[in-house]
Parts: sequence; structure tokens; C-alpha cells
Amino acid sequence: MPGQTCRPEVLSIALIALLIYAATVPASGASTKEVLEGLTIEPHERWTTGAVKGWSAGDCIPFRFTVENRGSGPETAIFRLAFDHQRDGAIGIVSFESFVVPAGNIDGPYFQGGEGYYLWNVMIPADTTYVLLWCARTSEEAGSWSGASMHVSAKNGGSRDVPIMIKDLGDPRPPCRIVGPESVCEVRPMAIFSYGDEPTNLEFAWRLSSSNDDLGLWTESSIEIDWSIYPFGKYLLSLDVYKDQGGVLTRIESCCREVLYVESPAAFIEMVD
Repeated sequence: MPGQTCRPEVLSIALIALLIYAATVPASGASTKEVLEGLTIEPHERWTTGAVKGWSAGDCIPFRFTVENRGSGPETAIFRLAFDHQRDGAIGIVSFESFVVPAGNIDGPYFQGGEGYYLWNVMIPADTTYVLLWCARTSEEAGSWSGASMHVSAKNGGSRDVPIMIKDLGDPRPPCRIVGPESVCEVRPMAIFSYGDEPTNLEFAWRLSSSNDDLGLWTESSIEIDWSIYPFGKYLLSLDVYKDQGGVLTRIESCCREVLYVESPAAFIEMVD
């Protein structure tokens, strides 16, 4: 009726109903379908929503998160990509690496308690599927996590979770090897350094540094360095080895060695002493 005012209890009921409705609306929309998978290598290599097996401590395990928008309009979402970081003083997953982002942006890592996470803020157009790729870098002590107690998850309202089973600590990987001289003399300044194992289907990143300055970068399995362009002294030659695993280029090995560049064999003896 004209002039009639709403009672406070009616307003309260309406407000509560509105809040309940807002809380039940899915953040990514009802028209999206999301699947989180990890790359297992046991008993054979395949993508799975179940337990990921066969990886060793220190490996970077590939993951992919598929988001499909089946609706007629765009959907905006913020996905929380989480991982088990620390438990009882032991680091499980250090961080995520090697993101391949189809759209939107990735922020992080953030840490809360024993969990780490990233945020993927993305708008998915209508009738579009996006696949986000990355790898989860496990620590060298990740083998102390028993069974499938380590997890990676994707959350946006609901949660999709993939457990990881790391091999025992007693199954170490062979060390990375650099083949080449430990010292180079100015009378023969050209020197070749090589990756010590089979290089097929691998990618390489060599770096030469001195006093924390990068002096060179090479991307072949075997490299030749002309030392005459550098001053005499001690250098660190490092190598990162990468492999494409499930579409994610992951670092599988790292190693380094010191190299001396000297004026003469006599000078080398003096520097060693």
C-alpha cells in the first residue's frame, strides 16, 4: 500500500537469501569443464588423473590443466594451482616451472602453511578449450614423503587433485657429467666441452661465469670455447639439460665444473699451489 514501509525482518530475510544465492554460483560458470592430469611414467608413460608414479626426487613432473568452455558466452575465472610444499620439516614440491600459458596470466608462488600455490587469472571465450602446461619441481628429499601423500591440485570452487608417488631415496639418479679439460693455456686457447651422456632428444644450456657475471651461453651438446677473448683466471662452466616431457620442456639434470685459463703451464702450477 502507498506509504507502507518494509519491516526490518523482511529486509534481513531478503539479504540472507541473496548472500546464499551468490555463494552457490560457481566462479567459473556452469558451462566449463576442468580436468587436471599429471604425466605418469610407470607402468608406462601417459597422462592420468590418478596417481603419478615413476619419478625420482629432484625431478620436475609435468602437469596439464584443461579448461573447456562449452557455453555461448565467455567465462572468467581465477584458478588456484596448489602443491604440497612442506611437511614435518621436509620439502616436497619446491615450486612450479616451465609454464606454457595459453591465455591470461600466472601469479605466484605464494605460500600458506605447508602449501604453495599459483593463481591463473583467465577469460575463456565461448566454445574454446585452453590447456595450461607446467612442471612441479620436487626436492631432493621428496622421497621421504610416504606413499602418495604429495599432491598437486587445481581449485576454483571445487577441487581437482592428483597424488604423486616419488621413488625411494635409495634410488639416486646418476650425476650429470661434463667432459673437457680442467685448465686451458693461452698458447692453445681453443677447448671443447661435451655433455657426458647420450644427447639425443635433449636440449642444452651452457653458461660460463666469473664473479657472478655471465660471459657466454651455448645451446649444443658439445661446445668449443675460445678462451683468448677472456682474461686469465678461474671460471665456472655450468650445464642445464632439458627434455620435452608431455609437451613441457623440463630441466632433468644440472652440473658444473671449474676451469682455469692461464698464461702458461708454469702459471697453472703456481695457481694450483
